[in-house]
Amino acid sequence: MKDWIRNIGDVVRRFLQRHSAAVAAVAISLISILTMTGMTVSLQPVTINDGGHVFSIATFCRHTDTILAKAGVSLQPKDVVSASLEGEQPHIEITRSFEVPITANGEVLQTVRMLDGTVADAIAEAGLLANTYDLVGCQPTDVLTAETVIEIAPYESTLRTETEVLTHGEQLTFTDDLPAGSRRVDRAGVDGKVERVLREYYKDGVLMTTETVEETVTEAVTELATVGNGSLSISPIPLELDENGRPLSYKSVLTGDACAYYFKKGTKTATGTYCKNGVVAVNPEIIPYGTKMFIIADDGYVYGYAEARDTGIAVRENIIIADLFMETYKQTCQFGRRHVSIYILE
Repeated sequence: MKDWIRNIGDVVRRFLQRHSAAVAAVAISLISILTMTGMTVSLQPVTINDGGHVFSIATFCRHTDTILAKAGVSLQPKDVVSASLEGEQPHIEITRSFEVPITANGEVLQTVRMLDGTVADAIAEAGLLANTYDLVGCQPTDVLTAETVIEIAPYESTLRTETEVLTHGEQLTFTDDLPAGSRRVDRAGVDGKVERVLREYYKDGVLMTTETVEETVTEAVTELATVGNGSLSISPIPLELDENGRPLSYKSVLTGDACAYYFKKGTKTATGTYCKNGVVAVNPEIIPYGTKMFIIADDGYVYGYAEARDTGIAVRENIIIADLFMETYKQTCQFGRRHVSIYILE
Protein backbone atom coordinates (compact mmCIF):
# COMPACT_ATOMS: atom_id res chain seq x y z
CA MET A 1 0.00 0.00 0.00
CA LYS A 2 2.79 2.44 0.93
CA ASP A 3 4.65 1.68 -2.35
CA TRP A 4 1.51 2.53 -4.30
CA ILE A 5 1.13 5.94 -2.64
CA ARG A 6 4.82 6.67 -3.17
CA ASN A 7 4.48 5.86 -6.89
CA ILE A 8 1.49 8.22 -7.26
CA GLY A 9 3.53 11.04 -5.68
CA ASP A 10 6.40 10.48 -8.10
CA VAL A 11 4.02 10.66 -11.05
CA VAL A 12 2.54 14.01 -9.88
CA ARG A 13 6.00 15.47 -9.27
CA ARG A 14 7.25 14.51 -12.76
CA PHE A 15 4.05 16.00 -14.30
CA LEU A 16 4.56 19.36 -12.60
CA GLN A 17 8.22 19.47 -13.66
CA ARG A 18 7.38 18.75 -17.33
CA HIS A 19 4.30 21.02 -17.54
CA SER A 20 5.19 24.06 -15.37
CA ALA A 21 4.32 26.49 -18.18
CA ALA A 22 0.84 25.03 -18.40
CA VAL A 23 0.37 25.32 -14.62
CA ALA A 24 1.42 28.99 -14.74
CA ALA A 25 -1.02 29.66 -17.56
CA VAL A 26 -3.84 28.11 -15.53
CA ALA A 27 -2.93 30.30 -12.55
CA ILE A 28 -2.97 33.46 -14.70
CA SER A 29 -6.34 32.47 -16.07
CA LEU A 30 -7.73 32.04 -12.57
CA ILE A 31 -6.45 35.50 -11.53
CA SER A 32 -8.06 37.04 -14.62
CA ILE A 33 -11.36 35.36 -13.84
CA LEU A 34 -11.27 36.58 -10.23
CA THR A 35 -10.44 40.12 -11.34
CA MET A 36 -13.31 40.25 -13.83
CA THR A 37 -15.76 39.00 -11.19
CA GLY A 38 -14.59 41.68 -8.67
CA MET A 39 -13.15 39.14 -6.23
CA THR A 40 -9.73 40.82 -5.89
CA VAL A 41 -8.42 44.34 -5.16
CA SER A 42 -5.91 45.56 -7.69
CA LEU A 43 -2.61 47.19 -6.76
CA GLN A 44 -3.14 50.94 -7.20
CA PRO A 45 -1.05 54.04 -6.56
CA VAL A 46 -2.41 56.35 -3.82
CA THR A 47 -1.35 60.00 -4.03
CA ILE A 48 -0.48 61.61 -0.69
CA ASN A 49 -0.33 65.39 -0.39
CA ASP A 50 1.42 65.99 2.93
CA GLY A 51 1.18 69.73 3.47
CA GLY A 52 2.36 70.46 -0.06
CA HIS A 53 4.78 67.53 -0.32
CA VAL A 54 3.21 65.20 -2.90
CA PHE A 55 4.19 61.55 -3.45
CA SER A 56 2.58 58.21 -4.29
CA ILE A 57 2.55 54.75 -2.78
CA ALA A 58 1.30 51.56 -4.46
CA THR A 59 -0.87 49.45 -2.19
CA PHE A 60 -3.75 47.00 -2.10
CA CYS A 61 -4.96 48.60 1.18
CA ARG A 62 -7.91 50.96 1.36
CA HIS A 63 -7.56 52.08 4.99
CA THR A 64 -6.19 55.61 5.53
CA ASP A 65 -4.29 54.96 8.77
CA THR A 66 -2.65 51.82 7.37
CA ILE A 67 -1.61 53.57 4.15
CA LEU A 68 -0.07 56.50 6.08
CA ALA A 69 1.76 54.11 8.39
CA LYS A 70 3.12 52.16 5.39
CA ALA A 71 4.26 55.45 3.84
CA GLY A 72 6.02 56.42 7.08
CA VAL A 73 3.77 59.45 7.66
CA SER A 74 3.17 60.43 11.30
CA LEU A 75 0.53 62.90 12.43
CA GLN A 76 0.68 65.69 15.01
CA PRO A 77 -2.16 66.95 17.21
CA LYS A 78 -4.61 69.11 15.25
CA ASP A 79 -3.42 67.80 11.85
CA VAL A 80 -6.41 67.33 9.54
CA VAL A 81 -6.61 64.30 7.22
CA SER A 82 -9.10 63.89 4.38
CA ALA A 83 -9.11 60.89 2.05
CA SER A 84 -10.85 59.61 -1.08
CA LEU A 85 -9.72 56.04 -1.71
CA GLU A 86 -12.38 54.99 -4.18
CA GLY A 87 -12.33 55.65 -7.90
CA GLU A 88 -9.50 55.88 -10.39
CA GLN A 89 -7.41 58.48 -8.52
CA PRO A 90 -7.31 57.60 -4.82
CA HIS A 91 -5.63 60.30 -2.76
CA ILE A 92 -5.04 61.50 0.81
CA GLU A 93 -4.76 65.18 1.79
CA ILE A 94 -2.98 66.23 5.01
CA THR A 95 -3.29 69.76 6.33
CA ARG A 96 -0.50 70.23 8.85
CA SER A 97 -0.78 72.20 12.07
CA PHE A 98 2.18 74.24 13.24
CA GLU A 99 3.73 75.40 16.49
CA VAL A 100 3.32 79.00 17.63
CA PRO A 101 5.77 80.09 20.37
CA ILE A 102 4.65 82.70 22.90
CA THR A 103 7.61 84.57 24.33
CA ALA A 104 8.34 87.21 26.92
CA ASN A 105 11.69 88.96 27.39
CA GLY A 106 13.27 86.61 24.87
CA GLU A 107 12.17 83.43 26.68
CA VAL A 108 9.55 81.00 25.43
CA LEU A 109 6.73 80.91 27.96
CA GLN A 110 4.53 78.44 26.10
CA THR A 111 4.12 76.84 22.69
CA VAL A 112 0.71 76.08 21.23
CA ARG A 113 -0.08 74.02 18.13
CA MET A 114 -2.47 75.70 15.71
CA LEU A 115 -4.03 74.78 12.37
CA ASP A 116 -5.08 78.31 11.49
CA GLY A 117 -6.63 81.33 13.21
CA THR A 118 -5.35 84.59 14.62
CA VAL A 119 -2.98 85.77 17.32
CA ALA A 120 -5.99 86.14 19.63
CA ASP A 121 -6.90 82.49 18.97
CA ALA A 122 -3.39 81.32 19.91
CA ILE A 123 -3.46 83.44 23.08
CA ALA A 124 -6.81 81.88 24.03
CA GLU A 125 -5.45 78.38 23.29
CA ALA A 126 -2.56 79.10 25.67
CA GLY A 127 -5.07 79.99 28.41
CA LEU A 128 -3.69 83.49 28.90
CA LEU A 129 -6.13 86.01 30.35
CA ALA A 130 -6.98 89.26 28.63
CA ASN A 131 -5.70 92.37 30.40
CA THR A 132 -2.66 90.51 31.76
CA TYR A 133 -0.19 91.53 29.02
CA ASP A 134 0.56 93.83 26.08
CA LEU A 135 1.32 92.45 22.59
CA VAL A 136 4.68 93.44 21.13
CA GLY A 137 4.98 93.81 17.36
CA CYS A 138 1.64 92.16 16.51
CA GLN A 139 -2.09 92.63 16.77
CA PRO A 140 -4.80 90.24 18.03
CA THR A 141 -6.29 90.04 14.51
CA ASP A 142 -3.04 89.05 12.76
CA VAL A 143 -3.39 85.74 10.87
CA LEU A 144 -1.16 82.92 12.11
CA THR A 145 1.48 81.28 9.93
CA ALA A 146 4.15 78.68 10.56
CA GLU A 147 6.61 81.56 11.07
CA THR A 148 4.51 83.44 13.66
CA VAL A 149 6.15 84.18 17.01
CA ILE A 150 3.95 86.00 19.53
CA GLU A 151 5.77 88.26 21.95
CA ILE A 152 3.98 89.56 25.01
CA ALA A 153 4.90 91.97 27.79
CA PRO A 154 3.21 90.67 30.97
CA TYR A 155 1.82 93.15 33.48
CA GLU A 156 3.11 93.27 37.02
CA SER A 157 1.26 90.87 39.31
CA THR A 158 0.90 90.13 43.00
CA LEU A 159 -0.66 87.28 44.96
CA ARG A 160 -3.40 87.91 47.49
CA THR A 161 -5.51 85.59 49.65
CA GLU A 162 -9.11 86.12 50.71
CA THR A 163 -11.59 84.17 52.81
CA GLU A 164 -15.33 84.10 52.29
CA VAL A 165 -17.50 82.85 55.16
CA LEU A 166 -20.28 80.41 54.31
CA THR A 167 -22.88 80.91 57.03
CA HIS A 168 -24.33 77.66 58.27
CA GLY A 169 -28.06 77.08 58.15
CA GLU A 170 -30.28 75.36 60.65
CA GLN A 171 -32.79 72.56 60.51
CA LEU A 172 -35.45 72.61 63.22
CA THR A 173 -37.54 69.75 64.54
CA PHE A 174 -40.54 70.56 66.74
CA THR A 175 -41.62 68.32 69.59
CA ASP A 176 -44.13 68.18 72.39
CA ASP A 177 -41.52 66.63 74.68
CA LEU A 178 -39.83 69.96 75.40
CA PRO A 179 -41.22 73.11 76.99
CA ALA A 180 -42.66 75.57 74.51
CA GLY A 181 -39.96 78.01 73.43
CA SER A 182 -37.04 75.87 74.61
CA ARG A 183 -34.38 74.74 72.18
CA ARG A 184 -32.09 71.71 72.22
CA VAL A 185 -29.06 71.64 69.95
CA ASP A 186 -28.66 68.13 68.55
CA ARG A 187 -25.73 69.02 66.31
CA ALA A 188 -23.87 72.30 66.49
CA GLY A 189 -23.72 74.31 63.29
CA VAL A 190 -20.34 75.25 61.88
CA ASP A 191 -19.72 78.00 59.35
CA GLY A 192 -17.92 76.97 56.20
CA LYS A 193 -15.45 79.04 54.24
CA VAL A 194 -13.95 79.55 50.81
CA GLU A 195 -10.25 80.32 50.76
CA ARG A 196 -8.91 81.76 47.51
CA VAL A 197 -5.46 82.61 46.26
CA LEU A 198 -5.82 85.46 43.77
CA ARG A 199 -3.34 86.92 41.31
CA GLU A 200 -3.92 90.61 40.57
CA TYR A 201 -2.49 92.16 37.41
CA TYR A 202 -1.53 95.86 37.37
CA LYS A 203 -0.63 98.18 34.50
CA ASP A 204 0.92 101.49 35.49
CA GLY A 205 -0.44 100.95 39.00
CA VAL A 206 -4.00 100.32 37.82
CA LEU A 207 -5.65 96.96 38.54
CA MET A 208 -6.51 95.40 35.18
CA THR A 209 -7.87 91.97 36.13
CA THR A 210 -7.85 89.33 38.85
CA GLU A 211 -7.25 85.60 38.37
CA THR A 212 -8.18 82.84 40.82
CA VAL A 213 -5.07 80.68 41.21
CA GLU A 214 -6.39 78.30 43.85
CA GLU A 215 -9.69 77.80 45.68
CA THR A 216 -10.38 75.62 48.71
CA VAL A 217 -13.94 75.12 49.96
CA THR A 218 -14.85 73.93 53.45
CA GLU A 219 -18.56 73.16 53.49
CA ALA A 220 -20.75 74.55 56.27
CA VAL A 221 -22.35 72.13 58.73
CA THR A 222 -26.08 72.66 59.20
CA GLU A 223 -27.20 73.02 62.80
CA LEU A 224 -29.79 70.49 63.89
CA ALA A 225 -32.01 71.61 66.74
CA THR A 226 -35.20 70.49 68.44
CA VAL A 227 -37.64 73.17 69.55
CA GLY A 228 -40.32 72.61 72.15
CA ASN A 229 -43.91 73.47 71.25
CA GLY A 230 -45.68 71.29 73.77
CA SER A 231 -47.90 71.92 76.74
CA LEU A 232 -45.03 72.19 79.21
CA SER A 233 -44.34 75.50 80.88
CA ILE A 234 -43.00 78.27 78.69
CA SER A 235 -39.58 79.55 79.61
CA PRO A 236 -39.50 83.36 79.95
CA ILE A 237 -35.74 83.34 79.43
CA PRO A 238 -33.63 82.03 76.52
CA LEU A 239 -32.96 78.38 77.12
CA GLU A 240 -30.30 76.51 75.15
CA LEU A 241 -30.19 72.73 75.63
CA ASP A 242 -27.51 70.22 74.69
CA GLU A 243 -28.01 67.04 72.67
CA ASN A 244 -29.27 65.29 75.81
CA GLY A 245 -31.93 67.93 76.47
CA ARG A 246 -30.08 69.52 79.40
CA PRO A 247 -29.37 73.26 79.82
CA LEU A 248 -26.07 74.52 78.50
CA SER A 249 -25.95 77.32 81.05
CA TYR A 250 -26.84 76.98 84.76
CA LYS A 251 -25.53 77.83 88.25
CA SER A 252 -25.73 74.44 89.94
CA VAL A 253 -27.44 71.07 89.91
CA LEU A 254 -29.47 69.44 92.69
CA THR A 255 -30.49 65.80 92.52
CA GLY A 256 -33.04 63.73 94.39
CA ASP A 257 -36.47 62.13 94.21
CA ALA A 258 -39.48 64.11 93.05
CA CYS A 259 -43.23 63.45 93.05
CA ALA A 260 -46.15 65.20 91.39
CA TYR A 261 -49.32 66.83 92.74
CA TYR A 262 -52.54 68.27 91.38
CA PHE A 263 -55.14 70.88 92.43
CA LYS A 264 -58.14 72.18 90.59
CA LYS A 265 -57.85 75.43 88.63
CA GLY A 266 -57.86 78.59 90.71
CA THR A 267 -55.97 77.05 93.62
CA LYS A 268 -53.24 79.32 94.90
CA THR A 269 -49.75 78.31 96.00
CA ALA A 270 -47.94 79.13 99.24
CA THR A 271 -46.56 82.26 97.57
CA GLY A 272 -49.97 83.43 96.34
CA THR A 273 -49.58 82.52 92.65
CA TYR A 274 -52.01 80.19 90.91
CA CYS A 275 -51.16 76.54 90.40
CA LYS A 276 -50.16 75.80 86.80
CA ASN A 277 -47.58 73.93 84.78
CA GLY A 278 -44.10 74.94 85.86
CA VAL A 279 -45.02 75.53 89.51
CA VAL A 280 -42.90 73.42 91.85
CA ALA A 281 -43.24 72.86 95.59
CA VAL A 282 -39.86 73.01 97.39
CA ASN A 283 -38.24 73.39 100.75
CA PRO A 284 -37.54 77.15 100.60
CA GLU A 285 -34.59 76.70 102.95
CA ILE A 286 -32.91 74.62 100.25
CA ILE A 287 -34.43 76.17 97.13
CA PRO A 288 -35.63 79.73 97.77
CA TYR A 289 -38.99 80.83 96.40
CA GLY A 290 -38.71 82.37 92.93
CA THR A 291 -35.78 80.20 91.92
CA LYS A 292 -35.83 79.45 88.19
CA MET A 293 -35.12 75.82 87.37
CA PHE A 294 -35.03 73.23 84.61
CA ILE A 295 -36.04 69.74 85.69
CA ILE A 296 -35.38 66.47 83.90
CA ALA A 297 -35.75 62.93 85.25
CA ASP A 298 -32.95 60.38 85.01
CA ASP A 299 -35.16 58.21 82.77
CA GLY A 300 -35.37 61.04 80.22
CA TYR A 301 -38.72 62.54 81.20
CA VAL A 302 -38.54 66.31 80.78
CA TYR A 303 -40.60 68.50 83.10
CA GLY A 304 -38.76 71.52 81.72
CA TYR A 305 -38.71 75.09 82.92
CA ALA A 306 -40.08 75.63 86.43
CA GLU A 307 -40.17 78.12 89.28
CA ALA A 308 -40.18 77.49 93.04
CA ARG A 309 -43.65 78.85 94.04
CA ASP A 310 -45.08 76.34 96.49
CA THR A 311 -44.20 74.08 99.39
CA GLY A 312 -45.53 71.00 101.19
CA ILE A 313 -44.95 68.50 103.99
CA ALA A 314 -42.93 66.01 101.92
CA VAL A 315 -40.47 68.65 100.70
CA ARG A 316 -40.20 70.41 104.05
CA GLU A 317 -39.32 67.11 105.72
CA ASN A 318 -36.83 66.43 102.88
CA ILE A 319 -38.62 63.21 101.90
CA ILE A 320 -38.46 64.46 98.32
CA ILE A 321 -36.52 67.32 96.76
CA ALA A 322 -39.44 68.70 94.73
CA ASP A 323 -43.14 68.23 94.06
CA LEU A 324 -44.09 69.04 90.47
CA PHE A 325 -47.50 70.44 89.63
CA MET A 326 -49.39 68.59 86.88
CA GLU A 327 -52.50 69.70 84.99
CA THR A 328 -54.42 66.46 85.65
CA TYR A 329 -54.59 63.87 88.38
CA LYS A 330 -53.86 61.19 85.76
CA GLN A 331 -50.56 62.87 84.96
CA THR A 332 -49.52 62.82 88.61
CA CYS A 333 -50.21 59.09 88.76
CA GLN A 334 -48.23 58.48 85.57
CA PHE A 335 -45.28 60.44 86.93
CA GLY A 336 -45.25 58.73 90.31
CA ARG A 337 -41.90 59.12 92.01
CA ARG A 338 -38.74 59.59 89.96
CA HIS A 339 -35.14 60.60 90.52
CA VAL A 340 -34.52 63.98 88.93
CA SER A 341 -31.87 66.56 88.25
CA ILE A 342 -32.79 70.17 89.04
CA TYR A 343 -30.69 72.70 87.14
CA ILE A 344 -30.65 76.04 88.92
CA LEU A 345 -30.67 78.61 86.13
CA GLU A 346 -28.84 81.90 86.06
